[in-house]
Amino acid sequence: VVASEGMLTSIRARATGFSMDTFVDLKVPGLKDAFGGKPTLELSDRIESDAVLLLLTRAARPEGLKAARNNNALGLMLDRIVGTMSEMTALNVESDVLPLFKGPMTAAVHLQDLSQLPALLQQGREGVLKAMKSILNMLHVVITAEVKDVSGLTKLLEKSKGEFGKRGVEIRLVKETIEGKQALIFEPDQDNPKLGWALVDGHYVY
Repeated sequence: VVASEGMLTSIRARATGFSMDTFVDLKVPGLKDAFGGKPTLELSDRIESDAVLLLLTRAARPEGLKAARNNNALGLMLDRIVGTMSEMTALNVESDVLPLFKGPMTAAVHLQDLSQLPALLQQGREGVLKAMKSILNMLHVVITAEVKDVSGLTKLLEKSKGEFGKRGVEIRLVKETIEGKQALIFEPDQDNPKLGWALVDGHYVY
């Protein structure tokens, strides 16, 4: 494995199938401290059972990114991810958003209606690229993060709302009560928006 000190893989076979776990020793200074704390697997109870792909971490804070950047491969990957997220949110995720998070974060991908997928895949590479928006609509991405500074993040999201307005994308602010908790919801100002982000009970939810 490139940029690692070694790798260990275990495979467990059962009557119903098999599972595989892989450990990669990246020798990244500070990574142990960034991921320290309670077991990450405990965060899985925030993920709906129909998720097809999930990510759990307790390192969604500046220390985590700083440690990961000590590895060139991880640093390049983070540059792409953080850059994309910053463009999508109209905020600098690394310098502005992460300092307001406690660390625990989950991300999950859920599949929606796939009835049109076989026909789209038969169109070849160019057809698939043209239909990428339709394919992305078949995926539902959910992100949650524990927030350390709710007031600070609220101000940032309001700033993001203004930045989107400058781009011609109007975002509306909705206040709702969800299971007894006050929720501050930001969503496109249109009928039946397909995405949104919110602050509720000390958590950021996308």
